[in-house]
Amino acid sequence: MKDEIQDYVSGRWVGASEAMWRIFEYDMHEMGPHVIRLEVHEENKHSIIYEEGTDLHDINLEKDTTLTAWFKLNARDPRARDLLYHKIPEHYRWDTTMQ
Repeated sequence: MKDEIQDYVSGRWVGASEAMWRIFEYDMHEMGPHVIRLEVHEENKHSIIYEEGTDLHDINLEKDTTLTAWFKLNARDPRARDLLYHKIPEHYRWDTTMQ
């Protein structure tokens, strides 16, 4: 009977970069931090994505972008005013469930 798992392990080739990652015990998967795209746009000129056939009256034009949420955060939280826009994800979480 053929052992496919053993054939895979025996025939697997590990390159130099993967070998070094494994020797130094670095994480191979699920590494972070995750990249967060921070939007930059002019006032009231942010992108809106909607599906074809959607009634334009049903689209929520007041939906916050990361930029507009940053301005609102600065208005209500004095600690956030000391942080630059690109540093906000290190200290705050963007909650997409509230959209």
